[in-house]
Amino acid sequence: MQHRLFLGLDLLPHQKQQLATWQAQALAHPKAAVFSGNYHLTLAFFGERDDSELTDIVQHCQELVKPALHSHFGLLGYWSESETVYLAPSQPNRQLNDFANRLRALFELSDRHPFSPHISLIRGAKKPATLVAEPANFTLQWQALTLFRSRSTNAGVRYQALARWPLPTPARLTP
Repeated sequence: MQHRLFLGLDLLPHQKQQLATWQAQALAHPKAAVFSGNYHLTLAFFGERDDSELTDIVQHCQELVKPALHSHFGLLGYWSESETVYLAPSQPNRQLNDFANRLRALFELSDRHPFSPHISLIRGAKKPATLVAEPANFTLQWQALTLFRSRSTNAGVRYQALARWPLPTPARLTP
């Protein structure tokens, strides 16, 4: 069986709700928002993989040393090429970048774009969103590395968590 897989950082349910509420109040755009249950930050994209590759990914992730990670989100952005409105960290995060690059190297993944941490808010956007309220100001303490499967449904694409590996909690959180 084939699976469309990626590794990412999932938001907790209350964080997804906070982000969805902010998005509904702060952004004006004619295109519908991404399903809030899909909010996540992609670290490594595998594409289509079979069951044996899925098993290998799970095994490697179980053995992987994982860092404590947090991100402060405050930058609204737009990529015209992929027609995506997104929220990005307001400051570079070396630990996050290093971890994503380590995952890509471990799984020998090549991507034509460098790692650019973000949470997609609107897809199929022909133009940027207009900010009509306060800018975003979210600090997220990431709880787990998550292996997701992307599935097409009648309601649109949905991301299903197949496995989670806890991340350590830092001694102190700094934005």
